[in-house]
Amino acid sequence: MFQRRDGRWVAEASAPAGSLTPTKRITIYGRTQKEARDKLKAETQAHERGRPRPSRVPTLAEYGARHFGHTLPALVATGHNSPRTVEFYRHLWNTHVAPFLGHHKLTALTNDILRDWLTDRAHAMSTHTGKPLSVRTQQAVYGVLRAVLNEAIRDGLLERNPLSATGVRAPRGERGRPSALSDGTIIALLRQMDGTWLYPLIVLMYLTAVRPGEAVGVRWADLDLEAGTWDISRTIARVPKDDGDGTTLGFSEPKTPSSKAPIALAASAVEVLLEQRTRLEQQRCHAERERRSWADLDLVFATRSGPPMPLGTSCASSSSRQIVLASQRTSPCIASDTPLPRRCSRRASALL
Repeated sequence: MFQRRDGRWVAEASAPAGSLTPTKRITIYGRTQKEARDKLKAETQAHERGRPRPSRVPTLAEYGARHFGHTLPALVATGHNSPRTVEFYRHLWNTHVAPFLGHHKLTALTNDILRDWLTDRAHAMSTHTGKPLSVRTQQAVYGVLRAVLNEAIRDGLLERNPLSATGVRAPRGERGRPSALSDGTIIALLRQMDGTWLYPLIVLMYLTAVRPGEAVGVRWADLDLEAGTWDISRTIARVPKDDGDGTTLGFSEPKTPSSKAPIALAASAVEVLLEQRTRLEQQRCHAERERRSWADLDLVFATRSGPPMPLGTSCASSSSRQIVLASQRTSPCIASDTPLPRRCSRRASALL
């Protein structure tokens, strides 16, 4: 280590290389002796791990683009993440992280910068509700950034993650309690929906407490109406398009492994499904008479031309969540000769 005439310090070291070149000379420059020594130490450690440090430290926005463009798609391809989860992470990143921290270099993210950012997000308004971001959303945003910085450590770009137990901690607070529709409201809703295309879907969701995507994605092949069972094997969700430009509706695996299980159907649910089969057959015949194309995907709930219902029109947001929570209030019904349903109940069946 020595100091040049211009005042800069130079630190040099030899590191093992390949078989053709036994050693590699590493040269580092710094404004001070300590800076040059620290840079040389980091470069040597990165080289020993097999990840030579780049000559230029990327900004958070640049590294985030690489993370969401290459790392996460690889995790989706290997089954570690679902496409819908990655799209959710991407939304949080583009909305709450990149616009505010993207211009900083990875190594310039100090505790003070991150604390100020978290304080700003705690007072930010949701674009959907117009209310301050919930604690759950703040924690999800924190988790997305922490995961990206952990990946930067694995790539040898950072020595430590400032979002860690010894650094800037995650937001804390009381989560809002989800609300469920009362029995009277459920009955009023079902009476209002009776005779519409939404009625059988709402009944099925209430009696089984399945997720909206699972209800919309059910096929007749998944149902055994004589035995009164439903073998859940897939769901409908927003998935990335093949060209990577946006998302589209597609079939995917259920959210959790425990979701892939047979559940029992109440007698009232079987009755509604039988009526839906007749209604769907009439819908298909009507399309043939009008010489409209019909995509036969074996779906129980389909649009006028056969494809699955868009999740936005299948009450898949707050209303469906309240319906599911209302069903979860009741105790599970037990059938001696059929698989246990996840959350259906005799009381829910009695309401119908």
